[in-house]
Amino acid sequence: MVKESVVLYSGMGVGHLVPMTELAMLFYRHGFSVTVVSADPPNKIGSAYDFIQQLSKQNQLISFHNIPAVIKSNPNQHPMTLMFEAIHANNTNLYNFISSLSITNTICALVVDVFCTDALDIARQLSIPAYVHFPCAASVLAIYIHLPFFHSTTDTSFNDMGCTSIDFPGVPPIPISDIPDTLQDRDTEIYQTRLESQI
Repeated sequence: MVKESVVLYSGMGVGHLVPMTELAMLFYRHGFSVTVVSADPPNKIGSAYDFIQQLSKQNQLISFHNIPAVIKSNPNQHPMTLMFEAIHANNTNLYNFISSLSITNTICALVVDVFCTDALDIARQLSIPAYVHFPCAASVLAIYIHLPFFHSTTDTSFNDMGCTSIDFPGVPPIPISDIPDTLQDRDTEIYQTRLESQI
């Protein structure tokens, strides 16, 4: 009998890989075969390999697959913009890996990190149910869900709002200084990248 499998696609970095691995163990305990896929950041080929090997030894009940970086680092781009481009460029490799896995496994779900939502297209192409994993607090999710509405109803950047607080539905008032640097200036490339990447 073929065991149902779940593929989890982690964002780059330990802060995304660890919670994705914890989620993978939950799927395993519910009877699924699980594979965690991760990608190297641009121009740092193999940077995730050692950590993945460590995770693999600690979690031998799940499989890990590493996708090497496919684009070179550009010093003129914000690192996060470059990360999103690298994740998008990895879609072909992810598609090929899941397709090869489908030969011997019944893939019943693809779970993607919030930074990897470009991979939702792959799930559609392969007719696999897809879900988004958000590894932060619910209050952070509430802010990111409301961000597109905030952007469309004002033309002011956060860094032009002074020492005030901002109200997002579902969370207490947040000091403007606590908004991430990548969202402070709406005229920057990284702001646009973050805005467009929201689910």
